[in-house]
Amino acid sequence: MRTLNFIGSKRTIGPMLREALVEHFGPLGGVTLVDAFFGSGGFTLAVHDLFGDLRLNDLELFSYAVAHALFVQPLDMSGVGPPIEGGYVERTYSGERGFFSADNARAADAFRAWARVQPPGPARWSSVGAFLSAMDRRANTASVYGAYLKRPMPKSLVPVELTPLYVGHAGGTVTITRGDAVDASMAAPPDSLLYLVRPARSARPSCA
Repeated sequence: MRTLNFIGSKRTIGPMLREALVEHFGPLGGVTLVDAFFGSGGFTLAVHDLFGDLRLNDLELFSYAVAHALFVQPLDMSGVGPPIEGGYVERTYSGERGFFSADNARAADAFRAWARVQPPGPARWSSVGAFLSAMDRRANTASVYGAYLKRPMPKSLVPVELTPLYVGHAGGTVTITRGDAVDASMAAPPDSLLYLVRPARSARPSCA
């Protein structure tokens, strides 16, 4: 499952972490997993089916949205309208500032117009998370959004494709919060398994 292109993602080593959990803890079906720095969800995606309830948290708003996209049924996005010319994303992030192609920026403006009139709630956040991941796959950047590349990457010219990311979780309930990792950890029930990522010493504290 490809979500955000996130520095520190556990997508590659997720299967190794899964094996280590099974080896050291055995059956975990009745245990709550607390992923207090959800990030792009690479760790939780690799192991969630081993656990009962899930408690997913991150301070970053886009990670909060992606968590919903993975574990909450999205709205029906077939009603997103045709590309909109001259919208905010096109004016701000395409053209001279080449984060996105003009066509993909116009598609993003169409999604934003559709999302504004949808009822608030988890399903709307799920759709937003799917949208953010879809746009991330078409971004003309080198992993981070500090700057765009001078020449368009081939991937940035491919039309954006808005598809749900929902995988669901059959083991129990899923609680998604946005806030401090300490608060999310303290709110978990006793005997939960807490997964935390320690930031590198040279970097400021961040989600991973």
